[in-house]
Amino acid sequence: MNEDAFKSLLIALIALLAILYKLLKPKLKGILGEANVSLILKLLNRNCYKVINDVLVKDFSRSSQIDHIVVSNYGLFVIETKNYKGWIFGHESSSYWTQTIYGKKYKFRNPVLQNWGHINTLKAALSEYPSIPYYPVIVFTGNSKLKRITSNVPVLKPSKLLPYISKSSKNECLSNEEVDLIYQKLNSLNRTDKGSRISHIRKAKTNQRGSVNPITCPRCGGGLSIKQGKYGMFYGCSNYPSCDFTKDYKT
Repeated sequence: MNEDAFKSLLIALIALLAILYKLLKPKLKGILGEANVSLILKLLNRNCYKVINDVLVKDFSRSSQIDHIVVSNYGLFVIETKNYKGWIFGHESSSYWTQTIYGKKYKFRNPVLQNWGHINTLKAALSEYPSIPYYPVIVFTGNSKLKRITSNVPVLKPSKLLPYISKSSKNECLSNEEVDLIYQKLNSLNRTDKGSRISHIRKAKTNQRGSVNPITCPRCGGGLSIKQGKYGMFYGCSNYPSCDFTKDYKT
């Protein structure tokens, strides 16, 4: 191969790699963010906490891809990881949150509502344990700054994750045997085959194109239903009066 042909081939390879990087960049960012949190969770005491990463659980109506689950005597910590840069703004009941980079704004799905959906799937899968406490946690990795977040669900940077888990580990509600059984069941339910993963990704992309329905209460994970009030219709939590969350109803 002469020098000119070699240079042409090299330029073509560089261009191909640049295209591939652009196409795969969002996925690579997600993988790196989840890997960062996975390493942090390895620091937990293995005698008290059992960690499962990248779990795909399916029930009859839907599937949930859960970044990290920590099974402990104190309940289940369900962690959603987001790898973003820029400023992050969001409210727990909004359909979308906002990422701001150099004055430009980008929308992404509300991770709090996403995580409550994951927890509802887990509750259905673990229906024989109806009293398990669930601790939803959102972790933003990368060079992001949490500027104005309004949420009862913890939204943290990675350095705050272990202190939060430690602080929440107060009241034991599961025996060591129950922890082992739940851990084993979740591992058995985890769909690792390529077909299930591809199917889930396709459904997730389809859902992202449409609107996010406010069917899950961001405070307690209960269902939201349409109710008639003095001033019109609104969404109310099924766990009222213990939870008085409401959301405007828009036709």
